[in-house]
Amino acid sequence: MPRQHPARSRHAAVARFEQLCDAAAVWTRIDDVPSGDQARPWVFGVARNVLANHRRGARRRDALAARLRADLRFVPASPTVVGNLVYLDSDVTSQGTDDRDVEVVDSPEQCTLQGGGRPVGVSIPEGYSDPIELVFGREPEPGEAYDTTNSATAPGEALEGVDLTDMTVGELRRILADRDQETVEYRQTVSVEPPPSEDGDSGVTGSDESPAPADEMEFGRTDVIDGDEAGDDWLVEHVILWAPGQVAINAIEPS
Repeated sequence: MPRQHPARSRHAAVARFEQLCDAAAVWTRIDDVPSGDQARPWVFGVARNVLANHRRGARRRDALAARLRADLRFVPASPTVVGNLVYLDSDVTSQGTDDRDVEVVDSPEQCTLQGGGRPVGVSIPEGYSDPIELVFGREPEPGEAYDTTNSATAPGEALEGVDLTDMTVGELRRILADRDQETVEYRQTVSVEPPPSEDGDSGVTGSDESPAPADEMEFGRTDVIDGDEAGDDWLVEHVILWAPGQVAINAIEPS
């Protein structure tokens, strides 16, 4: 199949987005649609207003970003991260001359697991001259993988309220099935021998510079495995939110 020119692809995507906006606006006002011959002009009027608002907003955002020398991006995020600030670099070039702070704005109504409000914006001093990079979470498209996530068990996420402590893969599979979650990847954490140092020991030392006890050594790797390799008796290490309705599981084979 021939590929579209990037500009045409972008135009097609914008057109599709605008069609969806029109349909959503009409649907929310379905009770106001006049009957008979007046329905068609009414729908066109709603569509025109929706597009005008969308384009005005886009122009304002572009103008603001240009004035602030800001690189503003939106990345697919899990439900509780949508609308949150996920990355801020107030001096992209590391050669900034403006010593004023770009402050993160928190929402007191939306608390994080660590306490305090969720970061939902920034306060930029007037005339701030250094280049800024801002990244916010957005809702993903169907099937689009998350770029940033919260904990899988956080309130509002796929496994809200689930205690993964000492849970087996079999128990987790039943919970995921009840919550309409698909496992797209299994990962196994495997212990490996620590690399030897130049003088022949393990290279791991305790506080007195002597080799640390074996049970204090933390060396391992994570391998992607087939789902049927992970037995129901394996222990769940953690769960990764992958995409809407999809997760990945890190598991440990019982010794």
